[in-house]
Amino acid sequence: YREPELLVTRRLTLRGEGWPVLVGGDHQILTVTADSVTISGLVLRDVSPSATDDRAAIKVREAHGCRLENNTLLDTFFGIYLSGVTGCVVRGNRVRGHGGSEALTGNAIHSWSSSGLVIEDNVVRGHRDGIYFEFTSDAIVRRNTSTGQLRYGLHFMFSNGCRYEGNTFDGNGAGVAVMYSHHVTMTGNTFRRSWGSAAYGLLLKEISDSRIERNVFDHNTIGLFAEGTNRVGVRGNEFLGNGWGVQVLADAQETRFERNRFQGNSFDVSTN
Repeated sequence: YREPELLVTRRLTLRGEGWPVLVGGDHQILTVTADSVTISGLVLRDVSPSATDDRAAIKVREAHGCRLENNTLLDTFFGIYLSGVTGCVVRGNRVRGHGGSEALTGNAIHSWSSSGLVIEDNVVRGHRDGIYFEFTSDAIVRRNTSTGQLRYGLHFMFSNGCRYEGNTFDGNGAGVAVMYSHHVTMTGNTFRRSWGSAAYGLLLKEISDSRIERNVFDHNTIGLFAEGTNRVGVRGNEFLGNGWGVQVLADAQETRFERNRFQGNSFDVSTN
C-alpha cells in the first residue's frame, strides 16, 4: 500500500493480517494523535531521510495508552517516534535501518518528553541510536536487543527514574551513554564489543543516586566509564576482556564498587 501520511485521530485497533506492507517515501507513514490506539502486525518500510523533518514509520504525539506491538520496520528514517506521550507500550517490534551517514540516519525507538513507557522485547539494528530517550521519566526498558547502531545502542539524557533490565547491546559504534539523570537502575544487561577511540560499554556522565548491578561488560575498549557520578552503586558486575575494565574520573563522588569480577582485562581500574 502506497498512501499519503495516514492520520489516526480516534481510538482504534489497526491489526495486519498476513503482514500487509505500508510503503512511505518523502513522508511519515502513520501519525497517531488519539489515546488507546493499538497498531500490530504491519510491515512499514522506506521512509526517506530528511535534514529538516524527523519523519518516522510510526509517530505518536500527545497521546496516552498506545500499544505498538509485533510490527516490522525496514529502512525507515526514524522507526518509532514518541513525543509527549504517557503510558505507551512498544513491544516485540523488529526495526532495521539502512545504516548510512550518522547525520541522515534517525533512531530506531525515539522518545521525547514522555513518561511511563514500557519498551520491551524489541530487536533494533542499523540506526544512529537504537533507543533514544530525552526528558523521559519512569520508563521500563527490558529484554531488548540493540546491535550495529552507528552511535549508541542506548542513549538517554535528562531522563529520571528509568529502569533498564536484561537488554543486550552488542557491536554498537560507541556503546551506551547515560547522561544528566538521576535514580537510574541498570541490572542484568550485557554490554559487548564496543571498540574504538571513543567507545565504551557504558558511559556514565553526571549521574546520581543510581544502581549498576549484575551486568556483563565483555570485550569493550572501556567497560564502564564514570564522570561526575554521585552516590552510584556498582555491584555484582562482570568485567571480562576489556581494554580497561573501569575508568573512574576524580570528580566521581561517593561511587561505591562492591563484589565485582574482573577477568582478562588489559587494565582493571584506572583514574586521573
